[in-house]
Amino acid sequence: MRPPRKKPRFSGNSAVLILSLLLCAAAAIKAPASGLLPAAGMPPTAGSAPRNSAPGASGAEGSDLGLARGAAPPVPQGSESLTPPQAPRALGTAGIILLAHGGTPPWEDEVLKLKRALKGAYPTAVAFGMADSHTIQQAIDELSKENVNRLIVVPLFVCSHSSIIEHTRYVLGLRSNPSTELMRDLRRMERAGHAHSISMERIRTRLPLVLTPALDSHPLAAEIILDRAKALSREPGRETLFLIGHGPVSESDNRRWLDVMSRLGKGINALARRRNLQPFKKIISGTLRDDAPAAVKERARGLLRAQLRAAGKTSRVIVVPCLIARGGVESHIGEALKGLPYLWSGETFAPHPNLERWVMEMAREAERSESRRRDDPASADFQDAAPPAEKL
Repeated sequence: MRPPRKKPRFSGNSAVLILSLLLCAAAAIKAPASGLLPAAGMPPTAGSAPRNSAPGASGAEGSDLGLARGAAPPVPQGSESLTPPQAPRALGTAGIILLAHGGTPPWEDEVLKLKRALKGAYPTAVAFGMADSHTIQQAIDELSKENVNRLIVVPLFVCSHSSIIEHTRYVLGLRSNPSTELMRDLRRMERAGHAHSISMERIRTRLPLVLTPALDSHPLAAEIILDRAKALSREPGRETLFLIGHGPVSESDNRRWLDVMSRLGKGINALARRRNLQPFKKIISGTLRDDAPAAVKERARGLLRAQLRAAGKTSRVIVVPCLIARGGVESHIGEALKGLPYLWSGETFAPHPNLERWVMEMAREAERSESRRRDDPASADFQDAAPPAEKL
């Protein structure tokens, strides 16, 4: 007679192993074909993007892209339209104030388009006027309703060397005294028939703020000018590119303007070489000085004409205006150069996707600067630092 068969015994560890295998098999059957998603509350793996993330969700900070919190990725190069950034904004983020001189409706429309393009990434407001404390205060009050925790003031100006920007520092509380240079400029402009009032009040806010540089010779500005010039160019090696800006009233600021525009010209040819394009034979620059007294303005126009004639003796000349947008000043350049041969489209910095990219870069750099100041209170303020264009 055979002995009764004994039931197999499993150790506790073996039972746990078998149960684990059964659970894994069940999970594999239920898992989607595309692979397992990160568990709720777990961070996504490297290279993955969070799905259905709510505004303010983690993912922007600490990203390999180095984007500021709530900032949108750059617009792909080659796009000629300003596309509103689609990245979600973080609560309590920075707000941008665009300082713009103001002008005709077409000029201001370009600035308002830029504002709309930026609002998806940063709450944005516009302050038109010449260091106008009233419009700046309105912009601050507007952004205060957007739950911002700091202000980044970006001057939508061609050059940082401006008595208007210096007085803006006073209005913003970044310098202790008004700009005496602006007072002198205003008196000169009155004599030239351009009357302007100026604000002496200062803004009221408890929010920390920073004032960034203007466009100056920033690489993104160089890209815009190169795009404008390429549209008119045939053989750059036989052509002179002539950059003409509005220019300031004072002689000292005018020398600084020309120095900035000279660096911009060097950046344009450096950029052409990096793109394996033929650089221009020569790049020259000048200023119209349209707001200066009559004698100064006439002298500036005479110099522009002399520069154009000299360049035209050995090359074709392409004239590109260094202006923010079309609004009437470009026609004054045409009047100053009347009767002389040159190529011209009249296209200005706006509209161009790089203008949006530049404002975004200024905002991100301001946020990085704020972070550096928190770590090292002795570090220089962003508004006193050398413009990024110096890196060309």
